[in-house]
Amino acid sequence: MSASRIASANTVRLSVVIPANTRRRIVAFGASLAFLSFLDRAAISQAAPAISRELHLSPARMGLVFSAFGFTYAAFEIPSGWLCDRFGARALLTRVVLWWSVCTAATGWAWNLPSLLAARLLFGAGESGCFPGLARVFRTWLSPKERNAAEGIKAASARWGAAITPALMAILYQRLNWREVFLLFGAVGVLWAVVFFRFYRDQPSSSVTVPTAARAHSSPAPGISWKKLLRARSIWALGIQWFCHYYGFLLLHHLAAALPLPIARARSA
Repeated sequence: MSASRIASANTVRLSVVIPANTRRRIVAFGASLAFLSFLDRAAISQAAPAISRELHLSPARMGLVFSAFGFTYAAFEIPSGWLCDRFGARALLTRVVLWWSVCTAATGWAWNLPSLLAARLLFGAGESGCFPGLARVFRTWLSPKERNAAEGIKAASARWGAAITPALMAILYQRLNWREVFLLFGAVGVLWAVVFFRFYRDQPSSSVTVPTAARAHSSPAPGISWKKLLRARSIWALGIQWFCHYYGFLLLHHLAAALPLPIARARSA
């Protein structure tokens, strides 16, 4: 299938406004998933002292565990976007959220370094489909004027997920150990996937919440070739911007996680 056909598949341009309640539900799906994705990926840093102590992992090996997520997350971003264009956001997001939720739970089942690395590598591969899938969801259901605000809500929700994780983990640690916390987070992801699959549809034409008039005025949007995409300066500028953003974010995130390890080891000695 050509890139142009892939880009136009499952995409709609609406000349009739979709009901506000439906649009708000779409944004709520996106915000909640962004929150959950950053909650799941930030949990490992808060659990690091307990994990390293129980599995006898040095700070260097924990650094490898932290990095494992990023390797597969980056590697599968573009394939995940292609799969979303090919099969639709409903199929992709349901499957990747189930995938990474199982891998989140599997983090709590780890018994040594190889098993923990495997769980984190697979976790990263699953989460790679999150934001390409949500981009498709917003492109399909929201008007161009609404997408910037929706993207802002989604991005803020993701950062709130990372910000709330330390306090949430501290509360949960009063009743649960680190393994049980990962099982709990995995269960929440499975619940989200079930609700999303039940209510979301890839096209307004297949949704019972959209008036018949809106369905009748849905039409395919034009695509763009991979050649033009790769030649676009704005695409490369965005890529560099996101690289710098996540380099700083993950550096500080994992540095903050690594600092308590020597302290925790000293206290347990």
